[in-house]
Amino acid sequence: GKKLSKKLNYDFIDMDKEIVKKAGMSIPEIFEKYGEDEFRKIETEVCIEVSKRNHTVISCGGGVIKKEINMKALSLNGKIIYIDRHVDDLIVGNGRPLSKDKDTLYKMYVERHPLYMKYSDIRIQNNSNFISVLYNLMEVVNENISH
Repeated sequence: GKKLSKKLNYDFIDMDKEIVKKAGMSIPEIFEKYGEDEFRKIETEVCIEVSKRNHTVISCGGGVIKKEINMKALSLNGKIIYIDRHVDDLIVGNGRPLSKDKDTLYKMYVERHPLYMKYSDIRIQNNSNFISVLYNLMEVVNENISH
């Protein structure tokens, strides 16, 4: 997201960082103290706020797709890009409360993949090195911006 925003000369927003700012605590702390429902509520508030921005790349957490209101907000002012990476290549843990092991990741993938396909305007297959994926993304985004 950061690299793409620089290439496009756009602002960059990481929704997870905005959620942490709004809540005044880390995402694992939100989950531990209040649970997933409260996290999703804050996530939706942040999503609605940031989706109003122009010329901005917004990096969303994978669960943003679970609420239709989030997707409607994001699609009002921009294109939704699904960066599709095989589940075996995803990182387990790393401060992510819902992806603590591969089995959990597989279950989330099965649940979310149809939603990613439904709501995305653009799908990029992330099965190569970072630079190749970035340039593929740039090409597709530039093509969609100019139309």
